Formats: sequence, structure tokens, C-alpha cells
Amino acid sequence: MIKKVISCTIVLIILGTSSVFGNPEMPIEEPVQLTVAETAQLADEGLQLITPERDLTISKKSMVLEMTALEGTDITIEIYYNSSLELGKEKFALAYDPIAVEIGALKRGWAEVELKKGKNKIVVTATYDDDSTETITRYVDVEELEEVKKKLIEGNITDSTDLIKTITGRK
Repeated sequence: MIKKVISCTIVLIILGTSSVFGNPEMPIEEPVQLTVAETAQLADEGLQLITPERDLTISKKSMVLEMTALEGTDITIEIYYNSSLELGKEKFALAYDPIAVEIGALKRGWAEVELKKGKNKIVVTATYDDDSTETITRYVDVEELEEVKKKLIEGNITDSTDLIKTITGRK
């Protein structure tokens, strides 16, 4: 029992000092700084979602999406939230009207999105000049810091690997 209390305390200290949950005013992910040449190279490969680069858990409800694509590409961003009331079930509903972004000469696009508490699905679709499309999907969990602490204290986290998987949303 003492070992569990000490383990939970150490994990809470780590979470309290981490950039993901430590200070809600700090950006969750540091923006990726690319040179003009790197941006052009990525854009020539098609749609790239720079931020978020993976599925993740955050404590803020707003997020800036950053993407690269060929000049003239039309981007559509759809935000879905999990509307299911059953635990363990997912039923995604469209949260807002889709956001349209056109990629200009810099081959970059940005959009600020508002997420809902819980699991969100972000679908970014690029429509190229030849009418072909490409889609990238990311899942972002929005949780309060206290909820994460409660999950840790109540239990199913047995080691640091489980902790990292829980925080990053990876299975």
C-alpha cells in the first residue's frame, strides 16, 4: 500500500512539472520550426499535418493546427466530438461547420480550432487542383488536470510505460 502511495505521488509530481499538463497557459506542443526549403519540400510531398503531429491529450480547449501542402490546395477541417454517453463507446458528431483554408505561396496553412471536453476527432482533407483528395485524422483528448490525477490515483496505471501511453493516447 505504501509503495502505491509513493508511486502515485511521484507520478503526480512528474505530471505537475510536465509541459503537457503543468501550466495550462503554456503551449502544449512547441511549434515545429521549418526553414522555407523544408516547408517547400514537405508541401511537394502532399498534405502534411505539422501540429498536432500525433494523437495526444491536452488540457486546453483551443488548438492551432498547422499544415503544409501544394500552393492552391483547398483544405477542409472538420472537428468531431464523442457524443456517446456509454463508457468505452465512441459516436462522433460534427461539432462545428467545417473550416476552409486555402494554401498560398508560402505552402503553409493555419487554423485555430475549439475542441470540446473529452475525445475529439480532427479530420483534415486536402483537395488538389486535379480534384484528388488526401485526408489525415488525429484524435485529441481534452481533459482537466484533476481528471488525469484521479485516473492515476484510482488505478489502472502500473508503470511508466502505461502512464506515457495514457497521456499520449497511444495504445
